[in-house]
Amino acid sequence: MRHKKIYIISAASLAFILSVASQGWTQIDFGNFTITGEAEVGGLPRSFSGSRNKYEEYRDVPDTVIAPHLQLMIGSKKNDYYLEFDSTKVGLDDQNYRLRMGRYGLLDIEFEWDQIPHLFNGETAATPFARSGGTFSLTSKPTVINSTDCTTPGHTCEWVNSNSHREVLKLIHGFARFKLRYTPSPEWTFGVRYSSQNVNGDRAFATSTNRFSHIIEVPEPIDYQMHNVEVGGEYAASWWTLGLKYNMSLFHNNTSTLVYDNPFNITGLGPNGGP
Repeated sequence: MRHKKIYIISAASLAFILSVASQGWTQIDFGNFTITGEAEVGGLPRSFSGSRNKYEEYRDVPDTVIAPHLQLMIGSKKNDYYLEFDSTKVGLDDQNYRLRMGRYGLLDIEFEWDQIPHLFNGETAATPFARSGGTFSLTSKPTVINSTDCTTPGHTCEWVNSNSHREVLKLIHGFARFKLRYTPSPEWTFGVRYSSQNVNGDRAFATSTNRFSHIIEVPEPIDYQMHNVEVGGEYAASWWTLGLKYNMSLFHNNTSTLVYDNPFNITGLGPNGGP
């Protein structure tokens, strides 16, 4: 554990040195507006002595040069209109984008996109199944099931090793957020909020077949969407306030079924997954 702590601190220090050395900033006057921009480019050379899956379980750290931070601000010289854009880790699995614009005291609009990865296994996971959506099929099956010699041609483990291909088991959680606030007068305020979460990827799914005598594990496809909407308004007088809001939540599963061939049904009898 002590060795791991020392490594992480060293890597973070190196990343800080590289990023600081590659920062850039500029400001341009364009008519009645002032444009300000900032960019930061860096990298993280490293080596692993443990599991890379655990190191990158909830983040994406490539071996190449990356653009960890971009920022753009456009403001009116009269201080009435504004636009701000921020992004971090552009193009990576844990990227983030944020856009905000409007007019001070009247309108404020904000949009954000955020991603969080969850890596289960990117090194050792493999499967003999071919996939089409939520359907998993086999082009061949083992011919010897009850033998204890794994080197026997057609034995289950020999068949798995010969027909499997690599799978990366991970999920990407994508969050979209939109917010609008409109204040036409000091008394009245109207607002709209929308958020969406999309979870997409694969995770391990195990089930039993042949009356619980064998176990099958397939990469379960995950693809679902959640939507949340809030609309409301508020009136504020000198000594009382009246507000009204409406909330709605929706859920949709884009892959709602999972069908797979039973590799242990070597006679071809029975339905998929059955005896």
